[in-house]
Amino acid sequence: MNFVDYIYGLFGFKYSLGLSTRPATFLGDAAIWDKSEKMIEDALIKFGKPYKINKGDGAFYGPKIDIDLYDAFGRNHQCGTV
Repeated sequence: MNFVDYIYGLFGFKYSLGLSTRPATFLGDAAIWDKSEKMIEDALIKFGKPYKINKGDGAFYGPKIDIDLYDAFGRNHQCGTV
């Protein structure tokens, strides 16, 4: 996340973060998903930037951090995921 912050900041991009959690259809064990989501959320808290929860928007194989960039008109565009 520090690298993402550095690179986007280098180019002057404003961005927002989202934690995308387990979708209705997923692979694996729900307990492992819960643990993975908790670990990612802990990392986001430690990173210290605000984030939102995108309930059910994770990939079928795991949770993810979505990164939205904002253009000159303030419109958001999903640009990356971790």
